[in-house]
Amino acid sequence: MLEVVLAAGLAALAAAAWAGFLVAMLRASAALEHRLDAQYHARRALDRVVEEVRWAEAVVPDAGCPPAGLCTDRMTLRVPAGNPYRGLEPYDVRFQHNARQQQVERRVAGGTNNLAGAIERFTVAYLDADGHPAADAAAVARVRIALVAARPAAPPLVVETDVLLRNRRPPPSPSPPPARPRPSPRAPGDPLDDRWTPPGAPRPLQPR
Repeated sequence: MLEVVLAAGLAALAAAAWAGFLVAMLRASAALEHRLDAQYHARRALDRVVEEVRWAEAVVPDAGCPPAGLCTDRMTLRVPAGNPYRGLEPYDVRFQHNARQQQVERRVAGGTNNLAGAIERFTVAYLDADGHPAADAAAVARVRIALVAARPAAPPLVVETDVLLRNRRPPPSPSPPPARPRPSPRAPGDPLDDRWTPPGAPRPLQPR
């Protein structure tokens, strides 16, 4: 009888251990699935944004973010003609974060498309040609985009990249200041002919 009780106890312990192992495996599998799902959605949205940023020629200043007109939670780009999206038609496109819906949105001419969900933050940093923070929209040569994807019971997933505005036209160089006229070294009363010499210099002999 004792042996039966011991065997039953060992079987119960083994079953409990096995059940715990299965629960841990299921949790790990679910966490991995959530991570891959979040990474997929964030990457998909980021790739879609990057495609259009590369075609842009300029960042459009945003009056809602003075004084430089550069917003960190959204950006508006001007895409020139000859693009793969609208052919010969230039257009402006805005990428923004919808905090309520946790979505990255693309807006063109009043229409809005959802690029990805479960995105906690969408941030943009604007850089000039030297990689420094841009002073204004005209100086922006590249942008640094970061997406923070939400994950259940896990730290958020951050996906980030730098993108160059390939069609950007650099601002024209400032014109050099006009040359200032140099004062004449002639003293008042000196003759204005090719035989004039500076004061103090030996004068050539004149023929008689």
